[in-house]
Amino acid sequence: MYSKLSNGAAFPPIILIMCLLPKVSFAQQQQNVVFQIKPAMCVALNQGRTCYAQVKIQWSTLHNDNFCIVQKQSTQPQKNIKCWKNSKGNSYSFEFESSESLTYQLINNNNEPLAEATVDVSWVHKKSPRKRRWRLF
Repeated sequence: MYSKLSNGAAFPPIILIMCLLPKVSFAQQQQNVVFQIKPAMCVALNQGRTCYAQVKIQWSTLHNDNFCIVQKQSTQPQKNIKCWKNSKGNSYSFEFESSESLTYQLINNNNEPLAEATVDVSWVHKKSPRKRRWRLF
């Protein structure tokens, strides 16, 4: 049983189904971890300005363990946000303040990352390379 595309190529149906499925990281499939961050985007008025948002992270796993949420940033070492002992899931809300996108990870007791999500920082107006000088005359 094969599916035929308009250009004459034939593919097994399983390949077509695999292409249509959403991509999930290997760690999330292996550990059955649910890790969501809302909102996933923060919008500042101008490029380079600090973006502010109330962010909520929700997570759950199938087994009890010690878990932490850490913040990864390209310019600094990772920073612990919140930890739980003997937990299967929880949620955490905090005030997001950054001028660049930040990635958050759920790690287990052995510091192994199980899942991650990013808060992307965007802006309405791009920074202009030239300064505007207003003159009346």
